[in-house]
Amino acid sequence: MSDLYPTIGLEIHAELLTKSKVFCTCSAEFGGEPNSRCCPVCSGMPGTLPVLNHTAVEYIIRAGYVTNYFYPDLPKAYQISQMPRPVCLNGYVDINVGGTEKRIRVNRIHLEEDAGKLVHDEATRSSLADYNRCGIPLIEMVTEPDFHSAEEVIAYVEKIKLLYKYAGICDCKMEQGSLRCDVNISLAPKDAKELGTRAELKNLNSTKAIARAIEYEIYRQTEIIESGQKVLQETRRFSDTTGETTALRSKEDAHDYRYFPDPDIPPIIFTEEELAAIKDALPEMPQQRKERYISQYGMNETDADNIINDKDICDFFEDAIKAYDKPKTVANFILGEFMRRINLGEMSMDSLKFTPKDLARLIELGDTDKINKNNYKTIFVEMINTGRTPDAVCDELDLWVKDDTSAVEAVIDKLIADNPKPVEQYRAGEQKVFGFFMGQANKALKGQATPNTIKAILEQKLKG
Repeated sequence: MSDLYPTIGLEIHAELLTKSKVFCTCSAEFGGEPNSRCCPVCSGMPGTLPVLNHTAVEYIIRAGYVTNYFYPDLPKAYQISQMPRPVCLNGYVDINVGGTEKRIRVNRIHLEEDAGKLVHDEATRSSLADYNRCGIPLIEMVTEPDFHSAEEVIAYVEKIKLLYKYAGICDCKMEQGSLRCDVNISLAPKDAKELGTRAELKNLNSTKAIARAIEYEIYRQTEIIESGQKVLQETRRFSDTTGETTALRSKEDAHDYRYFPDPDIPPIIFTEEELAAIKDALPEMPQQRKERYISQYGMNETDADNIINDKDICDFFEDAIKAYDKPKTVANFILGEFMRRINLGEMSMDSLKFTPKDLARLIELGDTDKINKNNYKTIFVEMINTGRTPDAVCDELDLWVKDDTSAVEAVIDKLIADNPKPVEQYRAGEQKVFGFFMGQANKALKGQATPNTIKAILEQKLKG
């Protein structure tokens, strides 16, 4: 077992959810035909002047509040970035790893413009530039080197994704590149006074890739150090295919960038009143929702965590309880059948065909005995597949509870007649066979009677 101790710092890049780019009016929406969303400003044509997007600056201030603050793809050949005075300094984010709380210090958050996208064609050994992404407002969050494992890094990234989505500043779709991470990692003995030489892993765009890259880099640096060699300070690329990192470029000096003021962009100054207005406009954050769910709705901490940990699901829950004011009942359905169908890949929050009001109606129908809850799954699957309301599904499949006692009695009489041995067992004191009769009666009646009605008549008939 090696006594080398990993120390890790992060740079998280998050594209902001503004309608236009940071210095021009081009659309900041993801996708589009290559180079269809760029103009002379964001493609760096001579004589063009940048005009700063005010909303982008507001969003970086939001990012500060929710994190506790008190090359070929660049046609201009340089990147406009805040330096040396970022909007946010000296924040922190609390994470939980395996039940242990840890505070991660955040050095800074600054605003900059995103770069374009290079598309590499290995067959022709050529690279094409797509400038649609070039100039989209981007914030960079730089942490202190407070991480010591991949698990801690993943917990932090997931927490940042949650905070940014709740704050409404980034959609955090890592697969689209709107949130990306650079990981700085070094190894040294645990009691060493100085950190080891670091390597920077660039542009990791999934939590799985982050974890794999960190684990490989710990292995690689350990092998180098234990063989008596020195780790080089360099920037490295991670390959999803091989699971390995490879060198991109060396960094002989940690401060290898050159900065100069942009003469066309004046200083941005916010008054205390403007800052207070931005802070007051922040939506309810996940921890606040969690506390409300526990105190007002009587949820336990685990259920509250599971609801808030996906903003889309949490927003859906909020809208559903506006339609049917039974928070705990709605939460139980969402935490059960709703999330089960998502985990099975049968539905996703991005493409739901039914509304929160429809789900609330389904639960209300069950609570008021208008449908048999045993038919929840049947009705819900139809809602998923067709988008029809629960009422429409019940009409089409004839799933309304009728509570026709004569029909219930007829079904139970036939069950008792067809199953004399279980009847004898029940009357001899074997209560467990009662469940057999309940199941068979429910199946035969197809949800057209409530369980309470079936149970009452069944008990009466079985007594003889």
